[in-house]
Amino acid sequence: MVEANTHSVTPADRIHTLDQQLAHRLVIGLRTAALHEIGNATLEAAVEELHRAVRLRLADTGSVTISARNQCLFVERDRLRVAPVNYANVQFLIRKLEEWTLPGLCFNAQIQEQEVRELLVFLGRMSPDTSADPPWGKGGGIGAEAPSAKPTPATRADDTLRTFAAAMDISRDLYDAFGTSDRFRQRSLRRVTQSMVDLLREDEHVLLGMTSIKNFDGYLFNHCANVAVLSAALGQRLGLNKARLGELCLAALLHDLGKTLVPKEVLDKTGDLTDEDWVQLRRHPVHSVEILLGQGRVSPGMLAAIVAGFEHHVDYDLTGYPPLVNKDHHITLFGRIIAIADCYDAITTPRAYRAVNLTPFDGVRFLLGNMGTKFDPILVRLFIELLGVYPPGTMVRLSSGEVGVVSRPPLPAAPLDRPLVRIARGPASGSLVDLSEACAGPGARPAVVEVINPDNLGLLPALDMTVLQAPPEPEDS
Repeated sequence: MVEANTHSVTPADRIHTLDQQLAHRLVIGLRTAALHEIGNATLEAAVEELHRAVRLRLADTGSVTISARNQCLFVERDRLRVAPVNYANVQFLIRKLEEWTLPGLCFNAQIQEQEVRELLVFLGRMSPDTSADPPWGKGGGIGAEAPSAKPTPATRADDTLRTFAAAMDISRDLYDAFGTSDRFRQRSLRRVTQSMVDLLREDEHVLLGMTSIKNFDGYLFNHCANVAVLSAALGQRLGLNKARLGELCLAALLHDLGKTLVPKEVLDKTGDLTDEDWVQLRRHPVHSVEILLGQGRVSPGMLAAIVAGFEHHVDYDLTGYPPLVNKDHHITLFGRIIAIADCYDAITTPRAYRAVNLTPFDGVRFLLGNMGTKFDPILVRLFIELLGVYPPGTMVRLSSGEVGVVSRPPLPAAPLDRPLVRIARGPASGSLVDLSEACAGPGARPAVVEVINPDNLGLLPALDMTVLQAPPEPEDS
């Protein structure tokens, strides 16, 4: 991770920079400890730099905790956001914390260099089944949040999180593989897509909620996982059977595969794209076709993915790209579905080059405004019935004065502007309010009066997955 300038304009910016440096130095220290013996100059330099990063961060607070939750890295309560190029380092640290079942690694003002050295050597070299006492159990300057007293039974949300994380991982594997290999694991890919379809058929709302947590550190494969969920959910609303939903989910996961052949400097560019940049970028649907045809044997499901990948930027009125020679071409159902899901997720994900980041509500309005030209109007209506007027992740102000985050779209037959809302600010903070209940009369529920774009970053006001989860299922008596 590249260290940023610590001379920040605001205290919040300074803390964010120090958080980045702390995580960066911890990763370097762990990797160095795995390669060098105690006393080695490189390891000692890594120990000194990590100790310095911890002390700088502790100058503002008495303690600081680094933790991994829901495939994200947190410093205190804030999720650490880093550039895509640093995603591998962040994932390394997440995996290391999860490997040791460390809910949170805590540093406090008493920390000494010797403790830092012991921590790096222990985590960098030992395996979790070691009988040695961990350095965070000895008191002093390093501690750990205690794990739960007993393991809790797996819930549907747990299964959903694992499946979505698996979709993210396999997307990353696919996109990382090209340039070093021209083959990918189709069996693993199909296993993940079938798991996603099974979860959607059981309860589409929980998996849909995952698409609202945007992982800025790995945009491309996070985007593909989101598009797969959104596309399959729309396909389910259309009544597609399980086999067809699996094919649609597969096609959506692969739709942007051609971007692996677009120059990295174009994909990561933060300023305006030049005409030549656009030429390069608009080749990616054709690149997708080339890559997938290069897999050898093409099954019917893979053929559908090839066609949909080519079509997902061809507009409903046959404009868009790649340009079509045959103006009588009929865009396939998969191509029309993925076009909607792809655009919605792309425009509602904050990007550095945008002056204004859009809310999920803005995304719905964009789809409505382009029905019949860019998008199939029937599919857009179904998509909005699926997500509601205020999709999951939308921050709203209610007529009661409370502020909340949409947790789940309205249930079928309920008004589309009456979702389930998790209250974030107000007397009932943390509670869930179903706006579809008692929509009229003296005991009416509050209504949405305003959509809020928090800090113009598209960030959820609360940073934990529980914001988006529905009420817990009742325990068996």
